[in-house]
Amino acid sequence: MPEGTFGSNFALSEGINVFYFQPEEEGMIGFNLEEGEADEELQAELPDELFQELWSVVAVFEDIHGTGNLSELDMETVRMFSGSTLDSDVSGSFEADPDKGYFVAVLDENGMMNPANVNLTPYEMNVEPIDAERSTGASLEQQDDGSYYVEDYIPLGLESGTEHEFTVSEASDVTMELEVPSGMDGSLTVYDENSQVVGEADHYLEGDNETLSLSLEAGTYTIEVGDFFGHSVLEPYKLTVQ
Repeated sequence: MPEGTFGSNFALSEGINVFYFQPEEEGMIGFNLEEGEADEELQAELPDELFQELWSVVAVFEDIHGTGNLSELDMETVRMFSGSTLDSDVSGSFEADPDKGYFVAVLDENGMMNPANVNLTPYEMNVEPIDAERSTGASLEQQDDGSYYVEDYIPLGLESGTEHEFTVSEASDVTMELEVPSGMDGSLTVYDENSQVVGEADHYLEGDNETLSLSLEAGTYTIEVGDFFGHSVLEPYKLTVQ
């Protein structure tokens, strides 16, 4: 499996493609898998049932002894990643050791249930190291509708999340909506000017969005966006305050 972006499908694999990834250095490797569009000419020539929506799952196994063969012991290291209920895209990350390799299995549950075990709908996968310093703590920017919006990332190697500051000019009800990529189990924590927690939201599972509504007095507040498991992925989260 190369670093960067590549495309494939499940034409000959009965719903499972397995790649071997050998990292060049220690660090966090992120990936993102997106459903592509089939060639129109090919689609016109073949039955519709060969072009199904992807129900993608990515499984990562550590090659503990570096043999290149997936053993029962290796299978015990599996980490599974799947898309949200509304999105077939899959994002995730895993710690990489250059002295070991990793089996990355891409599964299409829809194709595996197809009687022909074939799904010609393509996918595109991006695999690359995650920059440990890419989290910016960017400012919330006001939008035309009066809401505030920012896109950012969860930092690596930190117990805390990414912080965004906002100001409430007068007492009002404020709603925060966190849209997350599929590999992130997002959480929201809101602090007042005295660093006291005034609200938290961590109700849903990995890949599901979070919402937090609070009645706030005038003042400056900080929203900390985190991940329940401390993971970071290639794709950014999106935060809206209104």
